[in-house]
Amino acid sequence: MKRFIKHIIYIVLPFIIIAIIVQFFDFFKVYKSYNNYFKDNRISINRTVAATKTFLKYKDSIYYNTFVFGNSRAQAFKDYALIKHFGESTKPFHFDSNNESLYGIYKKLEFLSLQKANLKNIIIVLDASLLEVAKARNTFNYINPPVFNDVSKLKYYSEFIKTSCQPKFIAAVADFSIFKTKRGYIKKYILTDKHIDTYKPISLDCSYGNEIELKKDSVLYYKKVISKIKNRASYRKEIPNPTRTHLDILHKIKRILKKHNSNYTIIISPLYDQAELNNNWKKELNLIFTTKHVFNFSGKNKYTEPISNYYEWSHYKPFVAEKLLDSIHKKRAN
Repeated sequence: MKRFIKHIIYIVLPFIIIAIIVQFFDFFKVYKSYNNYFKDNRISINRTVAATKTFLKYKDSIYYNTFVFGNSRAQAFKDYALIKHFGESTKPFHFDSNNESLYGIYKKLEFLSLQKANLKNIIIVLDASLLEVAKARNTFNYINPPVFNDVSKLKYYSEFIKTSCQPKFIAAVADFSIFKTKRGYIKKYILTDKHIDTYKPISLDCSYGNEIELKKDSVLYYKKVISKIKNRASYRKEIPNPTRTHLDILHKIKRILKKHNSNYTIIISPLYDQAELNNNWKKELNLIFTTKHVFNFSGKNKYTEPISNYYEWSHYKPFVAEKLLDSIHKKRAN
């Protein structure tokens, strides 16, 4: 019996030690509480997890009433523009995520509804790549926190422990810490840009690191950008028509918004590729949410034409988002 117990201890002990080490270093900021989850952070953390923890930390003192959902492009909608659009009583919170999915937006809204959050003003920023994904993704950078009730605590924490112990992750952290050099394998784990984005600790409004380079020398900045962008069409991606699963999620989102009597706006982003969202998606969005709430800025238009409206091929600037809100306000006023 003693021999059996010793064998069990020998098997289990290394896993316990690894778990303690991972929890101590907390590379992905999932174990401890932080005032600002993004401060001085070079490791690519899960933005859904960080945002959820931030909301839970401040919800009883800030009383958020305005939420922005979407992928990183949704960060173009800055606090000042939201306050201008919705009024001085606006308390914004940016609940975006890297490479966000349609499923991810639904789960965030469901979570906020269960938390009895004040869903007074809602902006949902969509594009083709976001609409395509209608299921949970359980890798370390996309997995939802356990409070979303779609993943067990065991699966959640084991994913971060597993990633923290991967030789490639350990090598990436050590490599970039010592040499500060961009290498292909590093980018999955490390933010290698010269100037990383910074976030307000309470609203999670993001200031792009690219702005620093733009202010130093905008001409040189765009020379670099243009040299990397060969043509608009190369970034276009056809997505399948909406399936029953997609439509089911859209209807669930609509029910939550209706339940809370939300003042909501759905914005289809103006992307540099100038690809128009396909007609079947536009039709379904308009049928479910009505044209009163859906505003399509995709395709070739005054927002997607100038390269100066973009940081690169993917992200438009805050002044563009402000113009979109102004345009929406005028359309609703007429």
